[in-house]
Amino acid sequence: MINDRRKILRLLLANAALAGTSAFVRVRADSSTAPADDNLPDPSTYETIRFPEREPDIDYAKWYANCDAMTAAARKDLPHFLNLPFGPHFKQRLDLYLPQQTSAARAPVMLFFHGGGFEEGHRAHYGYVAVPYAAHGIITAVVGYRLVPDGFHYPSQVEDVQKSLVWIYRNIADYGGDPNALFLTGHSVGATLSAEVGGDRTWTHAAGIPSAALRGIGAISGNYDWIRNPMDGQGDYYAPTRELQRRASALEHVKNPVPQTIVTQGTTEAYERAWTKNSPDYVAALRAHGVKADLIVLSTGHLGTLADFATAGTRTSQAVIAMIEKRAD
Repeated sequence: MINDRRKILRLLLANAALAGTSAFVRVRADSSTAPADDNLPDPSTYETIRFPEREPDIDYAKWYANCDAMTAAARKDLPHFLNLPFGPHFKQRLDLYLPQQTSAARAPVMLFFHGGGFEEGHRAHYGYVAVPYAAHGIITAVVGYRLVPDGFHYPSQVEDVQKSLVWIYRNIADYGGDPNALFLTGHSVGATLSAEVGGDRTWTHAAGIPSAALRGIGAISGNYDWIRNPMDGQGDYYAPTRELQRRASALEHVKNPVPQTIVTQGTTEAYERAWTKNSPDYVAALRAHGVKADLIVLSTGHLGTLADFATAGTRTSQAVIAMIEKRAD
């Protein structure tokens, strides 16, 4: 079924190109034939919901329910392809959301990695983040990755981000995307992963991807230094040794970074301030390597920064869209 959709999509795009028109081709996936989300967990089992006293200012149960409702609405409006595998593990899957209208020219691609402290979450909660970007002709890949409770510590999550990028680079043209215009974005630990993989592109040569294919980062409420900011043992949970924590810290290895980066942090919650306190240091390190790096500081909390990223017309979404549309070399 997926291969048939790819063929149809390629034919539509090819016909538009042959017609010599710059008009958009309307492409819609039949959501009735899309596979159900595989291994979708019950959010009531998540640690943030089972132990609300850990972050008393955040109602995660209500928030996840709202995310699921917004994702259902997004799937009614946007063509999408679910559960595309980039590895053998059930978490190594991604969901693609395409613009309602796809031009004959290849579209830039934004990969989004969810948060959840490396212990909870699922890509199926986050399809709604694609909506403001689809309106600007951007394809969004919402990517899953292996979690610590399943026995996967650092560097498994980083490896999954890299594997998803390899898959996108090799396959996204079948969906109308440009494999040489890839942007990494994420929230919370998803921002941490995006910063690490995009801030150090030395891995791309061995993976068979040109480093220039990775054009930018949108890091929303991330922690970029597990040595100086272990967050009450979360660093030990993710990366069990000090050496692994150093390797997992984006601030420790800014090498051949992407040319553009947007970093967003909030100010109104104690948790958010503690978690993102090294955001200015990460921006400074990127600028020292010639990156056009911008820090956006918002009067909101940990989930509010994600809302700013996923809502049209806000500071973060406008900045990320401008970055993607620029497609800096």
